Amino acid sequence: MAVASPAQPIAEAQEILQAPRRNYWQDAWDRLIRNKASVVGMVIIAFFFLIAIFANVLAPEDPIQQNAGKRFLPPTFVGTWLNINADPRFIFGTDYLGRDVLSRVIYGARVSMFVGFLPAIIILLIGGTIGMVAGYIGGRVDNLLMRFTDIFYAFPDLLFFIILIITFKDQPIGEWLSGLFLRRQHWRQSESNCENQGHPFHG
Repeated sequence: MAVASPAQPIAEAQEILQAPRRNYWQDAWDRLIRNKASVVGMVIIAFFFLIAIFANVLAPEDPIQQNAGKRFLPPTFVGTWLNINADPRFIFGTDYLGRDVLSRVIYGARVSMFVGFLPAIIILLIGGTIGMVAGYIGGRVDNLLMRFTDIFYAFPDLLFFIILIITFKDQPIGEWLSGLFLRRQHWRQSESNCENQGHPFHG
């Protein structure tokens, strides 16, 4: 049976120490790239993000323009539906006011990106700030902040959603507020993660 020489572990340790050091961002990026599902998700998000930016270039029609006599036109790939012939000008057809559905879908990407990204940024700021403060200070402040977030986290999603819909149903702010509160679970998770990261710095 071969026995490793004492110099072998030392050489391996030196090799590890001499390897280039990686920061947290590099390590996180490498893990993200190795996850195929995450890469596919990033590609999809980037695709719709580009559509949202260049919506005015990609949309074939004005999304709010009403076309007289063009109501409920079927998509071009359907052809004829209920004795109504498709119009090659409207690839996805038209809605009940004669507006181009494809153009409205393209411009709708802007609303989707806004509703998706803005609540995520707010969640990161709220959860990260509270979590780092709780983890760094510790003690009673940590317990107080954690109990506060537990109470907030205990409310059911459906109840929050109904309250927001009723309160802000006629205001644009209701769209991203709904996304913010429906994603509060991620706010709680980001807070817990930041709290754990802040504990080592607590004196």
